[in-house]
Amino acid sequence: QRTIDTAHLFKTQRAKWSKCQYYSLRQLSFCLLEREMNLNLHDPTEDAQVTIELYRNHCLETEKLEIAKKKLVEYSTKKKFPDFRIHCRFGQCSGMYSPQRCSCGQDSAADIKGCQDIEKLRDLYQKWSNRPIKIAPERRQTQF
Repeated sequence: QRTIDTAHLFKTQRAKWSKCQYYSLRQLSFCLLEREMNLNLHDPTEDAQVTIELYRNHCLETEKLEIAKKKLVEYSTKKKFPDFRIHCRFGQCSGMYSPQRCSCGQDSAADIKGCQDIEKLRDLYQKWSNRPIKIAPERRQTQF
């Protein structure tokens, strides 16, 4: 069994010492396949289809993968990606993968390195899934 993580396949780095840029599946689909996905609700079958198409079209040859990465950097640099954030109507912490955005004090998954750390992610989820999330009033989203 082989697992392929598109986030790691398509990650880019602008300068030698800069942080890596990771792209969501929606960003990859928008930029490389020129289509939007999961518009109304999350559909895992659509995720799987898009992932397979991305892999077949862009990852089987090194040259095609490098061209795809250059296009991703261009979209990111020129801010061509739409706002794909999900805006929840309930106060909800968005710091699971970004500790600087956390407003509830939970442990983050920032050190999770992809599929090889799935057990760490499961443990973290189990630890926090049954606890209520407290949101600082200034961090609540008011726009829907």
